[in-house]
Amino acid sequence: VNITTVRGDRLEPISRPFSDERIEMLKRDYGFIGFLDDGFDAPDAVRQALRTQAKVHTVMIGTEKTQQTMTDELLEQLVVDEKKGNRRGFAYFSCSRDRAYRNTVVVSRFGNRNKSVRVDNVNNARQLAPGISEEEKQQKKEEFDKCNQEMEAAKTEHENAKAKMADIVEEGQRLQEALNLARSNLEKYNTFKGKIKNTERKLVQAREQLQMDSNDEKKAKVEELKARLSNSIMALESHAECHQRMMDATY
Repeated sequence: VNITTVRGDRLEPISRPFSDERIEMLKRDYGFIGFLDDGFDAPDAVRQALRTQAKVHTVMIGTEKTQQTMTDELLEQLVVDEKKGNRRGFAYFSCSRDRAYRNTVVVSRFGNRNKSVRVDNVNNARQLAPGISEEEKQQKKEEFDKCNQEMEAAKTEHENAKAKMADIVEEGQRLQEALNLARSNLEKYNTFKGKIKNTERKLVQAREQLQMDSNDEKKAKVEELKARLSNSIMALESHAECHQRMMDATY
């Protein structure tokens, strides 16, 4: 931050770089309309600070005529100090149609102190002009709000999808556990089924053997086989019923 201290109660006398006669001649012959500090209004303290810091009271403002009459004669009139007779640099503004230019006259410090001109385009002041119109600003705001609404809706859908996915995963795990249990029961069922077949085979063998044994021994073996067969059948029916319930719950 640059701070310039000036007296705020009054403006200091203006010291122009040219006499009144030369200023009138420049206006009449070359289209100048005044100095830079004539083109704006500001409090005295601000005006004096700009004169002290930026030398706005020494920079002339020209017109399209000024741009068209940029001759060596004009440049000579601008760089020669009337009081001291020496040459010094000078800057002025001019225009051509819709373009503005800053012309800087530079005087060499060596030899014949020849002069040259640098011409720069003057762009519009961005800090002083609105970036976009209120209509465009409102349109962009509506687009921004719409994007936020769509983003919130998408976020909600994403959360719902995550919840559904979690439910599906949980259901899949439950079904997998039920399927594993059903497989285990099926293996047990097949095992008992095999045991029953083995028991039936032994029963057939026992009957054949009974035909050759005494009546008392036949009765004892028959009762033993009946008891084993009854226990096997009861166990098989119990496992079959458990398996059926599991299959019904799974599918």
